Amino acid sequence: MIKYKLINSSQAIYEDNITEIEKLLNIKFPKDLQELYLAFNGGKIEGDKNVYISNSCAEYSIKTFMPIKYKRFTEDQLLEENTIYFINKKLVSNNYLIFSMDWGGFPFCYDLQNGSIYFANLEIEESDKRMELVANSLEEFINGMKTEEEAYN
Repeated sequence: MIKYKLINSSQAIYEDNITEIEKLLNIKFPKDLQELYLAFNGGKIEGDKNVYISNSCAEYSIKTFMPIKYKRFTEDQLLEENTIYFINKKLVSNNYLIFSMDWGGFPFCYDLQNGSIYFANLEIEESDKRMELVANSLEEFINGMKTEEEAYN
């Protein structure tokens, strides 16, 4: 069970909006991600929890969880737009759904085959070495978030 809420979310979405995304991207939206987006359409984790340290001690900083369909502000990026963009540019393969970004514009991806969370390190040119395993599940990823103070003290 995910123990944190997202704040500063976009306008609420409904199951028919998820169905539209599934058709657009030709995917089946994962149940855990669907539940998160039906409760909170993007945003930030409450309590300034934006740092994740993986089991391999790699550090990741989250800027935002991208909303679906409705932008919060003009420059906001949508989950569906970014997923299409990164797949079309061959920066990630089509078995990934991009749902979050770091401060450098690098995406966090949900692996549609096994539910793991990956970071697409776009500084690595070879696409087969670009994806870094971050967490084994969405729940592990969100529940493992820390504030900068918690992470570095």
